[in-house]
Amino acid sequence: GIRSVRSEMNVPPAAIAPLMVIGANTLTHERLERHAQAIKRLARVGDIALVDAPPKGSAQIVLNEATISLPLGSLIDLQAEATRLQKELAKVTEEI
Repeated sequence: GIRSVRSEMNVPPAAIAPLMVIGANTLTHERLERHAQAIKRLARVGDIALVDAPPKGSAQIVLNEATISLPLGSLIDLQAEATRLQKELAKVTEEI
């Protein structure tokens, strides 16, 4: 989930990212409110907000009917991460 994305995208462990949720139904919204403190602590996220669209430069996770978005543009070097992912893709493609 969120911690896996943080790890894969090389987000520093101490960095706190906001968590944005797109398309959550009423039940999911209630669960987010009820468990907000645990989610914040375990996933190392700041504010949790319901939004209409993910911000640019965010990692996204589809979870049931909702999409979880972590805006990472201010936490990591997006260009360096894109370069790293291109190298990884080239390596995997070569192995195939």
